[in-house]
Amino acid sequence: MGLSGMCLRFVLLQMLLLMVAAAAPKPTPLAKPEPNCPDLTKCGDLEIPYPFGTKPGCYLSRDFLITCNENTNISYWGNSNINVTNISMEGRLQVLSPVSRECNNSQRFGASLNVGNFRISSTQNIFTVIGCDSYGYIHGKIDKRNYSVSCNSSCENSADVIDGSCPGPGCCQITIPKDLRGIRVYASSSNEHKNVSQFNQCSYAFVIEENKFHFSSSNLSDIAEKVPTVVDWAITGQGNCKNAKKKKATYVCKKNTLCKDSIHSAGGYLCQCKDGYQGNPYLGCKCNKNCNQLPLGLGVGIGSVTLLAGSYRIYYEFRKRRLIKLKQMFFLQNGGSDLLQQLSDPGGTGDAATIFPANDLEMATNNFNEETIIGKGRNGPVYKAILKDNNPVAIKKSMKMDRSQTKQFIDQVSLLSKINHRNVVKFLGCCLETEVPLLVYEFVNNGTLFDHIHNKDKAPTIPWETRLQIAAETAGVLSYLHSGAGKQALSFDRPEEDRLLVVKFCSMLKKGRLSRILDNGIISNDKITNQQIKQVAELASRCLNVKGEERPSMKEVAMELKRLNNVEGDREEIENLGSETFGTGSYVDGNNSTAMYDSMKDQVSEGFDGGIED
Repeated sequence: MGLSGMCLRFVLLQMLLLMVAAAAPKPTPLAKPEPNCPDLTKCGDLEIPYPFGTKPGCYLSRDFLITCNENTNISYWGNSNINVTNISMEGRLQVLSPVSRECNNSQRFGASLNVGNFRISSTQNIFTVIGCDSYGYIHGKIDKRNYSVSCNSSCENSADVIDGSCPGPGCCQITIPKDLRGIRVYASSSNEHKNVSQFNQCSYAFVIEENKFHFSSSNLSDIAEKVPTVVDWAITGQGNCKNAKKKKATYVCKKNTLCKDSIHSAGGYLCQCKDGYQGNPYLGCKCNKNCNQLPLGLGVGIGSVTLLAGSYRIYYEFRKRRLIKLKQMFFLQNGGSDLLQQLSDPGGTGDAATIFPANDLEMATNNFNEETIIGKGRNGPVYKAILKDNNPVAIKKSMKMDRSQTKQFIDQVSLLSKINHRNVVKFLGCCLETEVPLLVYEFVNNGTLFDHIHNKDKAPTIPWETRLQIAAETAGVLSYLHSGAGKQALSFDRPEEDRLLVVKFCSMLKKGRLSRILDNGIISNDKITNQQIKQVAELASRCLNVKGEERPSMKEVAMELKRLNNVEGDREEIENLGSETFGTGSYVDGNNSTAMYDSMKDQVSEGFDGGIED
């Protein structure tokens, strides 16, 4: 069903419910009709409908006992100190849960909430941490499995805090899982609030009903001792509806009712009145005046127009809020807080990466229209986009992301933002508000080096002189990046014996058959050119020596290629490619390089002789 159809159903349902509510007779009693149970049990302002009750015989089981302090008119769940503030027949119980706090590492108060056979709602609550040098963590159990998660909150000064912006500076929020029967919450400080003590001396952590919390800068110095939290309740101990109906003696849904399975994985159910009936479904529902016929004249005239407009507005406001929360959740899951902290590091170098809003990139690509795709990599498509400032960019959109690698991803983004070289495509920033992060680069009109050397039409026409210049400049880039890339190093499209390009190259050079691995476009009868090709090949073979101390540094490679290319560049630029930044030692890329060299031990010798071909 399309969005318009969903909207129409939503609006009609709203109109029907409002008109039925307006015409409905006075509600029937909600409390159990026993001599010692009043028609409507109340404790202060709290209405207590059956299956809950305050006296023996007035509640279904011990799970539904409400203790009322007649002196204070405060209600407690069972014999606990959990204050109950609202009971919903839709299976929700609102309670007040304590706030954990830590102040200057001297005052620490943990907080716990245990709800027995009920569950702490995962859909209505959110775990929140407040403070500018703070973190909080929550422990609990799901069945017999332990659950633990933390949330970090930071800011440098009070001016960074924006009222109503959470998550954001000074406020962190994450969702909690289903089926938590009990939790323990702790607040702590990373650096004892030393750098922020003038405006924030305490850390706070709590689980709160999501729509009851509005973050403001005043929360940094003051917050209530208890906050509203939602507990999901259900009729437990009888299984789901199907099983409970078989046990007629204990089944509690009465006449004119429906049974609804609980959302708890542990089972249970709720009762509700059928359409056209009202009352307490645990005592029996009665027909209202519309139970035998549908209401006529659904919103004719101005009233219906007003109701229609209001309903649409409610729907879109709800949808907008859901989208905002979803983007905030993705931002946190993708390491947004860590990236903000790294980019704000005063010791960082280079231009800071931009964190792009998802809306800007969607608008720039016409909602990622296929017509804006300019290429496809191994992990997903690349889009051309025009930003609001009319600058073209390239956006990489991966198909998947390993959540366990989030920390490494953020570290790589931080590193990419510091790279600034004329021969390296500039990394501009990323978007973390989508399920899989988007990477934004400068747009290269003529394509990358990879596009040219792997293009079957273009590669054969590149002359030797141009290739030598590319090699020299690439070596400079590699010295800058201290990493390696250049045919593809590994291709499963080639025969098995030729899949590893390095092994084939070494074998051909050793046998004096170098021409068999070279592109036809660079083979020449010119002796000088052939001599240069041989020298470059021998230089490459030295770079592939198994022992690190026998391989030249990238500085030496760059200088040798510069010499072969007769480039009279600035000598100081070449010197700066060396030891000051990266050191003069050789670079081995961890286990991958070691594994590759080990596989070549029986095929590669330390030196090579022979020309391009015997």
